[in-house]
Amino acid sequence: MTQIDLTGFYDLHIHSSPDVTPRSIDDIEAATQAANAGMSGILLKSHSTTTADRATIAGKIVSGVVVYGSLTLNESVGGLNIAAVETALDLGAREIFMPTISAANNLQAQNRKGGISLISNNQLSVVKEIVALIKEKNAILGTGHISKEEIELLVRIATEQGLKKIVVTHPEHPLIKLTIPEQRDFLERGVYFERCFASTLPNIGDVPIEQIATAIKEIGASSTLLTTDLGIVNYPVPVDGMRIYVDELQALGIVKEDIAVMVKKIPQMLVEK
Repeated sequence: MTQIDLTGFYDLHIHSSPDVTPRSIDDIEAATQAANAGMSGILLKSHSTTTADRATIAGKIVSGVVVYGSLTLNESVGGLNIAAVETALDLGAREIFMPTISAANNLQAQNRKGGISLISNNQLSVVKEIVALIKEKNAILGTGHISKEEIELLVRIATEQGLKKIVVTHPEHPLIKLTIPEQRDFLERGVYFERCFASTLPNIGDVPIEQIATAIKEIGASSTLLTTDLGIVNYPVPVDGMRIYVDELQALGIVKEDIAVMVKKIPQMLVEK
């Protein structure tokens, strides 16, 4: 195991238990491992429920690291549910993700019908209200697993409303597949790109690590945050995954100064209230 120093790092995408899906770590373990590694903060994500309340408890139990919560707008919380967003933000959630496992785009990739779509279900007025709530709390809007066409629509709505913290979730992942030219177009509108280590792992994303390194070089570190998206059983725990990820990127020519921007400066700015 490489001994990359994680002091001051953030990981704004960790899946932990309790969850309906088996996880390799629970909230307290995730926070403890991060604190022991000298990290500054982690963000807990669930596909099925808010983690804002759990993050508060974990942060009280584990000292030395800030634990942030989030909400993902899947069917288990009522989909594009304004009340759920308002509640999560009032509980301290720092990121609201658009649908993931309930997204029509995600289900289509599994040859299944239905799901939540920002386009076909005429949800624009609801989306606008959700964006307004996120802006009011200076929180992050994450795109989740929606299609690139929906991302285009969402970014337009969010930028028109003046939201500054717009993050495209794992743009390289097969569910999204944003090309470099498409990413450049979003870059001009002030969007950030969350590049996840899990996207490179077998049977999860299978994205070549070289592809992510190239995207960082082409698009720039100043618009990128690195996360692990880990907590997946039979894969490295998040702190180990982050070390592996950074080590591999450095081997591909990503310099330490740019790494620091992507794991310290950008995520810190995003979670600040």
